[in-house]
Amino acid sequence: MTKGNDPYGLVHYLLLKDPERVAWVAERNIMTTDPGDVVARMRAVTALSSRVQQPIYHVSASWHPGDSPTPEQMETVVDRVREVLGFDAHQVFVVAHDDTDHKHIHMVFNRVSPETGTALTMSHDYKRLDQLGRALEQEYGWTHVRSPFLDQGAGMDRPVPAYTNGEVHAQKVDRHMVVDHRRELLGPEFRAARDWGDLEQRLRGHGYLLESTGRGLVVTDGDIRTSASRIAREYSYMNLAERFGQSYDAWRVDQGRVRDPLETVVSRLTARDATFTERDLAREVYKVTRNAREHWQVRETVLADPRIVELGVDPDGRTRFASVEQLAAEIRVTQYVAALADRPDLPVSSRVAIEAAASLEGEEQRRALHSLVYGKGRISALGGLAGTGKSVVAGRATTIWQGSGYTVVGAAAYGKQAEDLGRALGVPSRTLASWEGSWSQGRDRLTDRHVIAVDESGLLDTRQMEKLLARALESGAKVLLVGDPPQLNPVGPGMPFRQVLQDLGAPRLEDVRRQREPWQQDATVHFSEGRADRALDAYDRHGMLHWHSDRSAARIAAAADWFRHRQAEPQEHGLMIAYSNADVRALNKAAREWMRQTGMLGEDRLMSSSYGRMLLAEGDQIMFRQNDRSQDLVVIDDTRSNGVTNGTIGTVESIVGSDVVVRLHDGREATFNSMEYRAYHHAYAITAHKSQGITVDRSFLVVTEGYDRSLAYTNFSRHRYAVDAYVDGEAFRDRRHLARALSKANPATNALDFIERTAARHLLPQSVLESAVPLQPIATRRQIVANLDRLPEAARAVDGITSRLSRLGLTVSSSLFYLRSLASEPESFGPAVSLQLEARPHRPLGRDRSAEWATDDRTRREDQDRAHSGQHEERNRGADRTGRDRDGYEMEW
Repeated sequence: MTKGNDPYGLVHYLLLKDPERVAWVAERNIMTTDPGDVVARMRAVTALSSRVQQPIYHVSASWHPGDSPTPEQMETVVDRVREVLGFDAHQVFVVAHDDTDHKHIHMVFNRVSPETGTALTMSHDYKRLDQLGRALEQEYGWTHVRSPFLDQGAGMDRPVPAYTNGEVHAQKVDRHMVVDHRRELLGPEFRAARDWGDLEQRLRGHGYLLESTGRGLVVTDGDIRTSASRIAREYSYMNLAERFGQSYDAWRVDQGRVRDPLETVVSRLTARDATFTERDLAREVYKVTRNAREHWQVRETVLADPRIVELGVDPDGRTRFASVEQLAAEIRVTQYVAALADRPDLPVSSRVAIEAAASLEGEEQRRALHSLVYGKGRISALGGLAGTGKSVVAGRATTIWQGSGYTVVGAAAYGKQAEDLGRALGVPSRTLASWEGSWSQGRDRLTDRHVIAVDESGLLDTRQMEKLLARALESGAKVLLVGDPPQLNPVGPGMPFRQVLQDLGAPRLEDVRRQREPWQQDATVHFSEGRADRALDAYDRHGMLHWHSDRSAARIAAAADWFRHRQAEPQEHGLMIAYSNADVRALNKAAREWMRQTGMLGEDRLMSSSYGRMLLAEGDQIMFRQNDRSQDLVVIDDTRSNGVTNGTIGTVESIVGSDVVVRLHDGREATFNSMEYRAYHHAYAITAHKSQGITVDRSFLVVTEGYDRSLAYTNFSRHRYAVDAYVDGEAFRDRRHLARALSKANPATNALDFIERTAARHLLPQSVLESAVPLQPIATRRQIVANLDRLPEAARAVDGITSRLSRLGLTVSSSLFYLRSLASEPESFGPAVSLQLEARPHRPLGRDRSAEWATDDRTRREDQDRAHSGQHEERNRGADRTGRDRDGYEMEW
């Protein structure tokens, strides 16, 4: 067992040093076995934690020469190791070698969780793995090897007790006490240090090490890490670099303790963002170079590297760059979209479609439903503002597909969102990583009778989207993507969902329905479009914007108002939201204190969770932070439902010993043993990033430094009835300053945002483009490559028609969608798009056409094809010169 800082060297050593020795490869939660993609995705997840030390964990498992385990048994060992060490939701890359006389496999684990961004502690890992080895030997009859970790006085049959991560975390002291202790102990050493070497020596004298995260400095004892800026603001990375005359990374280069600066810079630039500018490059190069000459040399080397391509100039006049890997992945996504759009669509029951459409509110939702069900091909997408009913429309589409004999499954990037989607649609729903794990092992395979509905698609990065679409193309399944790009960005590079919406000309819902007050609905639109000043003005006029002297005062006021609301309106769900984990902890503590003083909590019990020691009582609200879909640790009373996910919230009903019973907010009852399941904490408040997808009756926001346009839009749209914002007066001088911060957008970029697709294709080898559809014949793949620009060419081909439609208020993209809908629409469904800007149909949309359903679907489609070929121009116009549309509706213009 070994640990490392980066997966690159280990992955390439295992695969490329001697490719002949590789028997097979596998993965869990990575969704690819390509070495480059494996490294990139692991780096993207490790970047979530700025404090992790040596995030890559390598375990090898070897068998006795006399044993002959099958690949299936070896993969079972991988999953058992994951379970014992707590890596169920983590990334794992597996390589099996056959270059020795004994079978063996290498497992490369990422200690950083892609869901929580925290690193798993590996204390007592030897003992836990040893105990697993003993159990596997007995289970499979493999040759026994004596262990150094057995109880020497108890004989061979008595192993040491099992260790769990929870027990390890329970031994740690509270994190706040750690910071205070280190501030008192190490502050004088930082103050007295003359240079980086002197600082390292002083810290080492107290048993601490200094580390660079690429964005800052941390002090660690090998277990708990503390940011240097938390010891004192003047000890931040940049302040110390200015004081010592060079950055810590550059000093380490001088000492010969940094790997190739080129690799360091390239990996940091491409791990989380699809594109970068020369300013981004300069910032990263500064950290690993020692002087101006070396700085410019590394910058020129990076820009000349064949892995980096120049894209073009952004609207601010800055030149944008991207990796070839990222650009190729985006090209492949566009190819997959085009290929799926060319597939035949799914025939559905017209009767079921009519009934589902009739239950929707308003024309906008009915038009969106029509696009999802009757849009051509095996891919549909739906965008929309927060609270416009995207899930409702997706639910009706699900009803239509299920009523027509298809199987619908749900997916999302994160566990809580997948859980909410499954409950909203009434279908099995899991994270994409979980689905991919099943598919890669041959379970739950997709077929051409499946529809996979993905919620919050804006959180998928380019490689996740690529993997999903490739699976759909391979299986023939239909993909439904639903989301809102202006909300939170993906963790990894790229925003492919925005590109998919543009390519498909997908509809977008804009009628906000979640908020009950019209002025609040307007405010949500203002936040989404970057007009925070207008939104804040509206909330200020209605007494919902509260200014406080500092962050602490804002937190106290928010907690007090939250508690008063809980007392006055116990039937309503109120939630506090803050930017940082520190603020969330303070709000949770304040909320419990209010409830304790008024007798709303039972007797406190001191519990040990993965987040430290905590008080828990009957009446406490907690959040589960680890997925347990199979209910191994958290048992649900409804055995037909999935277990808890990361983000599930509930209220403690009883505590008997270490057994805790929780009533979840969806009404189910969950029971767990706090000695076995420790991943939970109080949940009166949650972080701003955790709030996406949540709907509450009233929210209480602590607005501090860190909020931007996407967070403001997301957090100010979670409520039905009211939102109160408590502003940190130290962070924002006045409302103008606040509005400027909440209007500042930091959207995720795509490489294709800055370069034409035709030009991008010329930058990449043909083999990269053709590999996008690996399961298709070579001729088909080349045809897809040749037709990559099919949709933009279609737009130019119908310029005359789209210009006429644009005079009616339709955009070019929606016009293309309108024309395509006309060609595929069953006659029984009514108009594809109701042009109601100034037009009013004299008869209702959902009129009874039951007599028209007598003809079977195949005959009807043949009639449609003949009508389409003979009357293409009339159908595209939608309304003739007599003032009637093609269904005979009289229109007033």
